[in-house]
Amino acid sequence: MNAREDAGKREFVEEFSRALRSSPTAALDSYRRLYVTRESSNEAKEQFDAATRVIWLSLSYKHWKVEMAVDDRPLRSYPSDRVLDCVKRAEDIGADLWDAMMSSEVPVLWLDIYVEQIRMVEQSPMAVDGNIFICLSSFTFLWSMTIFEGATPDLPRNPSSFTVAFIPKFLDAFSVSWEYRETFLPELALLNVFERLSHDIAYVHAYYRMENQMLLKSKVAHFALWTICKKDRALLVESMVHGRPTFGIEALKAVSMSVRATVGPGGYHAWLSEVANAVGVNDLMDMFRGVILDYSVGDIPLVKYIRALYELAQVPACMTAFMNDPHRLVNQCSEALARLMKVSLEVPLRHRWYYHLEIFTGLYRICVMTNSALGQVPQAHATEIATLLFAYQLSGVTFILDVINQRVNLDPSPRDGATIDTVTEEHADDFYKQTVKLVADIEAAARGNREQGVAFQQAYIEVARVGWIRSVKQLRDTQQKHGNTTIRHLVRTWVALGRYMGMGNAEALLNIDRTCSTNECQYHLVPADKPLLICKGCQQARYCSRECQKIDWKERHRVECRRVKPTGS
Repeated sequence: MNAREDAGKREFVEEFSRALRSSPTAALDSYRRLYVTRESSNEAKEQFDAATRVIWLSLSYKHWKVEMAVDDRPLRSYPSDRVLDCVKRAEDIGADLWDAMMSSEVPVLWLDIYVEQIRMVEQSPMAVDGNIFICLSSFTFLWSMTIFEGATPDLPRNPSSFTVAFIPKFLDAFSVSWEYRETFLPELALLNVFERLSHDIAYVHAYYRMENQMLLKSKVAHFALWTICKKDRALLVESMVHGRPTFGIEALKAVSMSVRATVGPGGYHAWLSEVANAVGVNDLMDMFRGVILDYSVGDIPLVKYIRALYELAQVPACMTAFMNDPHRLVNQCSEALARLMKVSLEVPLRHRWYYHLEIFTGLYRICVMTNSALGQVPQAHATEIATLLFAYQLSGVTFILDVINQRVNLDPSPRDGATIDTVTEEHADDFYKQTVKLVADIEAAARGNREQGVAFQQAYIEVARVGWIRSVKQLRDTQQKHGNTTIRHLVRTWVALGRYMGMGNAEALLNIDRTCSTNECQYHLVPADKPLLICKGCQQARYCSRECQKIDWKERHRVECRRVKPTGS
């Protein structure tokens, strides 16, 4: 470009920029006219491209220089002080420009251009206009952030005519992009943009309560998972360490909720299976195994990955791929928990207790998913795996007891309406249920496979018996300090294991046969000197008198008794 052409382009950019700020509706109308005439001459095409870049810069940065729109150099080539104050919500660009974007439906025009270009990408890899694509991503990002930060319960959610036109067309564009997804590799920047777009469009769709059938037929969930799988594992983990948003996982969650509400559990599992197979089951499970088990860092992101994995484990092919080596899996879960416990020692528990409980429970669920394979464990590895498995259970008890003993010093629960006690009780209850399932599956494996199953059962009982007895003092000390109600699910877990190991006096060793279940009773913390009455309904709650039983029934046990059942019933 010679000096005269450069000056002409600069003049056009300055004029269009002023118009976009002073009269955005008129400027965007002229932009649409530029689109219609862009093929008439090189000058018309250059003006359309320059105007597109101006709009992109206006959607992305509060302060930008004209030279940034005049040439096509990447932004990283400019000094850092030139690119200041990223736009984060619609108000940052002004209400007039934002309203004009909606009323002119320019983003819908961008979608038409993008779909037209993406279909030509096989013949010409450079067919897609990067400015158009980044304009779309910047606009959708602004839209989702504006909703996220400005939404209130009384904010109208009726979709506008623009919304009704844009979202279906955007989802169609995503489906077309899915056909040509391999052409986006190995561009990390494009992977990040598609991951973010998956999140943003799912969020906008959910906010306006658009028809769920749209997401069912779309490729939003596909792109959300595929982009994560294709990223470098080290970079993915680094982003988790720094607590960066997990856009792909959150997009999967949003789409999953919509699909489940539309087609029910059966249709949802079929849809989830289709998504997993389309993305690639082995790649998908390798990614989850690497992030969750090999690294296990980053509290909140890790929790979200564990939840997503547990959801995908409902797909038989995913379960098979993830459980292909139960020995390695149990070992990895134990090592991951050990890293978690180490972090708990280095960083005050008060800040991390909630998410560490979530991670412990999630990892334990993953461990328990190997139950069906335990009967096939080679006898040479039976003792090793049994040791790892019980060590995990023992660490879990210790961790939950630490939370209970330190609860007065912990930060409040980040979940609305949930106290530290209720959250801890929920995780302890889940720990109990998973342990009962584990014991039942070990017994089934022993019955179904005489040699290997029996060998593992014997190894587990032998290993667990020693550790079980050593842990009883911890439970008794906490019980005497905080009462039986606080740790009743942990006690139930340990009693279930004790009975499984043939300890008929498990209740007596834990003193729960001598403590009254009524909180106000003098024998609630201190063992009574007489035998106690046992509730005939659940056969677990114990009372020193009929009066205590009546009090507890009115205050608590009337609800508890209906959902608590004896182990093995």
